[in-house]
Amino acid sequence: MRASIVSLAVLTMSCQFVFAETAEDVIKKVTELRSKHKTVQYTMNMVVEIKQAGFEMKATTTSKIHYMRIGDGYLMRNESTGVRETEREGMSNKSQTKTTQVIDGKYYWQLAEGEMAGAKRKRVVKDPIPPFGDPLTTDSYKRHDLKLLPEETVKGKKAWVLEIVPKQSGSNAARRKTKEWIDQETGLTLKAITHNALGEIQNRVNFSDHKINEKIDKSVFEFEPPADAQVTDNTKR
Repeated sequence: MRASIVSLAVLTMSCQFVFAETAEDVIKKVTELRSKHKTVQYTMNMVVEIKQAGFEMKATTTSKIHYMRIGDGYLMRNESTGVRETEREGMSNKSQTKTTQVIDGKYYWQLAEGEMAGAKRKRVVKDPIPPFGDPLTTDSYKRHDLKLLPEETVKGKKAWVLEIVPKQSGSNAARRKTKEWIDQETGLTLKAITHNALGEIQNRVNFSDHKINEKIDKSVFEFEPPADAQVTDNTKR
């Protein structure tokens, strides 16, 4: 009887070992889940903090993202409002910017609105569509070393937890670690925290208000540069 119990315990442990998930298994599942999403809308809140001798900076950005698959491509609109606060040697400064990023199927548009030298400025940059701009792609994971951590629950949702480190060796970037929580039901990121080379938290990102496969009018992804904006066209170079 004792031998049977021991054998059963060994068999159970062996099965757990064989079927244990790896980071690569999770990325495959995430890729499959995201492939089912035709449209996605969500809110992203990001806080970046830097503290050095004689200098402190805190930047808070709130973004509204709309995404739609079109054939083998995609459309995207990201409207963000950011506040940046800095303090250097007792001098404080606060600035606010608004940015709009649009991928209309042909080009990647970026509109930045803010104050420069006390005057309000608008600048538009027109670029080719970036190869890794798709917010649902999992290609970026291939450029990192991944470690699967124990699953956690985020706002009532079971989440895979990945530790992500850039593959480049010998650089500050390689020493930066990001911890990402991914919803097991949708494959979408719920939150992420990045630590700098010293192990200090550098930025926090939270994702909320997810809407999946709801209808989005294509006009959302149209873009026309404002008449008073300075336009830089990088598509003709």
